[in-house]
Amino acid sequence: MGKTLLYGMLVAIPTLIIAGPLFAMTLKQIRAQPAEIFRSEPKPLHELPGAFASFFTALLPVALLAALTLATLLRPELTEPLAFFSNPLTVMLASYVVAMFTLGLSRGMTLPQVMASAQEALREIAPILLIIAGAGGLKQVMTESGISAQLGA
Repeated sequence: MGKTLLYGMLVAIPTLIIAGPLFAMTLKQIRAQPAEIFRSEPKPLHELPGAFASFFTALLPVALLAALTLATLLRPELTEPLAFFSNPLTVMLASYVVAMFTLGLSRGMTLPQVMASAQEALREIAPILLIIAGAGGLKQVMTESGISAQLGA
């Protein structure tokens, strides 16, 4: 996963530069409105987290995975000791705990408020996750049963 992340960053950064600001300059005359599900009430500025906290929290899993992967590539003897910490689930859990502090508790929210916010976010994306998981399960069933090969033939 870490190597894929590092290779992906080599491709993603130039793509981001081209597809973001450069391509956006050609679309200034197009007016688009997001769907109702993606609209929310604007929050007052004093309720929003700072730019550093936002970027740090969002990029922390990427930075952790990249650093741990580089460490194991440069020092192969650290592969076993760092195996637990370089697991993507461990990285995401650590990033979530940091996010609870940087985006919630440090801004004056209580722990129940932070948990309610996470619960609401999960409720919003749960249908999408179920669809993706169902499609992955169906793909695996078709591959294991041989139907995929038969359809391909």
